[in-house]
Amino acid sequence: MNLRQRIVRIIELYQSWNTRISPDTAFFDSKAGIFHFSGSWRDIGKQLAQTSSEARHRNLFSQIIENLRSTQDNTLRKRANVLQKSIKKSFPQYSDLLCGWSKYLGLDEQEGVMLAVWPLLANPEINNLISCGAYALLDGKGRCTSLGGNLDLGPTVISAPALFSPNGGPQILAHFALGLPWPTIGVNQYGLAVMGASVNTLAVPPLFQQDEILPVYLLPFWILVHGYNTRQTMFLLEQNRLFEPLNGGANLLITDKDGELAQAEISSGSRQVSFIKSDAGIAVNHFLAQEMQPLNDTNSSNTRLLLKLSHERYDFARNLAPKTPEDLEVLLRSTQGTGAWCRYGKTPDIGWTSASYLIDFRKGVFKSWNGSVPSRPKCREIHLEDIFDRA
Repeated sequence: MNLRQRIVRIIELYQSWNTRISPDTAFFDSKAGIFHFSGSWRDIGKQLAQTSSEARHRNLFSQIIENLRSTQDNTLRKRANVLQKSIKKSFPQYSDLLCGWSKYLGLDEQEGVMLAVWPLLANPEINNLISCGAYALLDGKGRCTSLGGNLDLGPTVISAPALFSPNGGPQILAHFALGLPWPTIGVNQYGLAVMGASVNTLAVPPLFQQDEILPVYLLPFWILVHGYNTRQTMFLLEQNRLFEPLNGGANLLITDKDGELAQAEISSGSRQVSFIKSDAGIAVNHFLAQEMQPLNDTNSSNTRLLLKLSHERYDFARNLAPKTPEDLEVLLRSTQGTGAWCRYGKTPDIGWTSASYLIDFRKGVFKSWNGSVPSRPKCREIHLEDIFDRA
């Protein structure tokens, strides 16, 4: 078993032990049903690490770092050094978060980067970290009324919504996995929301040969930290070329409290941004815009399978054509048959999703549920005005 395989195995063991959230879990508000992290970004990083701070979990992290420190292959460290510089330059808030997270675990900054982005360091060409997709409903006036999405992260990842209240920054309600520094999709206090999917692409930057590269899974949280409304966010995405996604691309739906909906398809060196005024918005694991379709990766059997499943998810959503938030929840909970949105995409196809989120803008409600089996897990409802006002 080589170094990368050992890291993967240890992470899997860590996640399998981290099986549930209890009222005593650090920073968990059992009444609201969410985690709450506040202070400086370094404080928040430390708090993220504390949500999984049992001795055996910390021992597992120690095993990973021991393997990293003992390896004679400097490739991982060289890649981590490039990522560390890129994150510090292009996303300083997340750089500080990683510093706090790493320090709590007894790691130096480079080791923290290596642990946080290990899948990219081990296999930077493949990107399947943000799945399955997102769907947006529009009313007769072309305004987005609901936005929902599924995250297909693995049967052992324990996740929950978390409220981030950084000093001097917008409050953000976002998905996160216990103990791990990976906040992604969600909504901020300005009413800007983002959900979507990652895309395996043919256009890959010269890996670790440039200064401005970031993992594509950081893009949703970057948007929530920097965005105020849909148009301003679209401007940032079109103009800010510092953010060239590493290891693939992203297909995102972005909307705001006024209901303006946009779709952003982004790969290294290419991006297509469009505003959606009718019908519905769908983001799945392939590019839809005519200009971006040639970038969908078909070079391996694995990427061809993922592309096939992504097309099936898209067709499934189009055919179901939800009209209400209740219909959209049915789509997000679908587990049976080809194209189901809670589908793993590997043998055996057990039909699970690890986290689902639905924002009903008319009611100001944020819904979430977790499940690793084809069932109907309990749904949490969070009233956004109450959460943001109270914090």
